[in-house]
Amino acid sequence: MHGKYGERLGIIWLDAHPDISTPDVFYNEHAMVLGNLLKAGDPVLAEKVQHPFAAKDILYVGLQTPTPDEKTILEGLGIDYQVQDQARIAPKEIQAWLKKQQFTKVVIHFDLDVLDPNEFRMLYFSEPGVTEYSAAAGKMSLLEVKETMEAIAEQSKIVGLTIAELLPWDVQNLKNLLYDFEIFR
Repeated sequence: MHGKYGERLGIIWLDAHPDISTPDVFYNEHAMVLGNLLKAGDPVLAEKVQHPFAAKDILYVGLQTPTPDEKTILEGLGIDYQVQDQARIAPKEIQAWLKKQQFTKVVIHFDLDVLDPNEFRMLYFSEPGVTEYSAAAGKMSLLEVKETMEAIAEQSKIVGLTIAELLPWDVQNLKNLLYDFEIFR
């Protein structure tokens, strides 16, 4: 997409986490995706990016407090960010950012963990029986995400959308329940 649209393309990273980690800090690739798009992150995958983005091309929406390692990496990459644990970036602010950057096209990364796990249950943070996690849960409502996406679409054309980290615990529980019955084999 960046090769196709160039400087007209921005990224809205709708996520509770920055996803700029490296293999030295965290072993899961899903925590390095944005870093890879910046030619950082996992060196093997980052090397494959033909049209990397710059720090100025990214706006985080719904970001929770990064870990100390993530803060260091964000600073090193020069990414300007705002922790949104009390309130999200308002739709009008997102539109103003898109307009200021002159992004007529936008790609959205929608990591479902940006949502409040009390409202949306198919998340890592809604795993049955687990109450403590090593990462911060999101705080946005479904309505806030809808308003955010509507505002983006009003200002710029959405040309790409990823949806990440759907974890349907109840489906897994149902599968486990029915696994031993011959009819399901």
